[in-house]
Amino acid sequence: MFHRIVLIANGRTPEIRATLEAVVAFLRSRRVAIVLDPLCAELLPGSGLSSATPDALPADCDLAITVGGDGTMLRAARMLADRDIPLLGINCGR
Repeated sequence: MFHRIVLIANGRTPEIRATLEAVVAFLRSRRVAIVLDPLCAELLPGSGLSSATPDALPADCDLAITVGGDGTMLRAARMLADRDIPLLGINCGR
């Protein structure tokens, strides 16, 4: 069971925002704590969710979910390489 999940996005297309909103709604319905990267926080203003820079991500995150394309997945993989956090990608790229 996942207790805290970080969302990582890249891009500002309507598809990414809609996907983020759907993921947040799903995770909230399951009472999972959500941490947003700065771009996710920008795309979801007023969400009431905490945000963190890549260097300040909580160490107790159970999973990272990326929303974007291959570049987003690669950026997240580099960002999380030193941590033991599994990575799941939702492809919204071209």
